[in-house]
Amino acid sequence: MTGGRSDQERWHALMDALSDETAAMSDEAVLREFGGDADQASNFVRSIVHSAVGNVGVTPYEATKNALDREKENTPQSALPSTPAQRRSMFELILAGGHSWSNNATMAFRELGDPADLTDDEIIGILEDLADLNDDDDA
Repeated sequence: MTGGRSDQERWHALMDALSDETAAMSDEAVLREFGGDADQASNFVRSIVHSAVGNVGVTPYEATKNALDREKENTPQSALPSTPAQRRSMFELILAGGHSWSNNATMAFRELGDPADLTDDEIIGILEDLADLNDDDDA
């Protein structure tokens, strides 16, 4: 029945299932199940579980969320110009060959025609792509 999982893994699976079931319950069902004082019921259940298994650390959800938060903090962000006019000017400079990213601007970029026809979002996307191609953290 255990499938080779440790007690802590089984505990986490149980808590995840209970959490999912409770989250799916209507407000009326929660009140029926836990009574008028959900905090008191929650503390009661927590004390029963803690006395049975002790402190289990973080749940898989919390561990995943913490890892994603750490990764987000460690991911370098490209420092593109802050205003649409500055980004458009930088894009035109790249197309004209006067920027360090100009060598990586593909022919598709150079044959776009009038950069004024591009939206600000399109220019941001192109500049972000060029920043990735150049493995550059700042413009």
